[in-house]
Amino acid sequence: MSQLTQNLAAWKFVLGTITLARFLGYKTIAEGVETVDQLERLRKCKCDLAQGFYFGEPLSGEEASEIIAQHLL
Repeated sequence: MSQLTQNLAAWKFVLGTITLARFLGYKTIAEGVETVDQLERLRKCKCDLAQGFYFGEPLSGEEASEIIAQHLL
């Protein structure tokens, strides 16, 4: 996703994809978000959800289970 901050054509593709998905009634999830700039652009495109290193590094199943268990208590 890092190339998207520098490539207008790529952002137009992302916006078109998100627009089509919304028109069809689907929610959108962006993968590979690494910077606040990417996140802000996705918000402006009305992307529903995002994931990537900006939010945190990947976790093992065990690590993820521990975090979920801590927040459910």
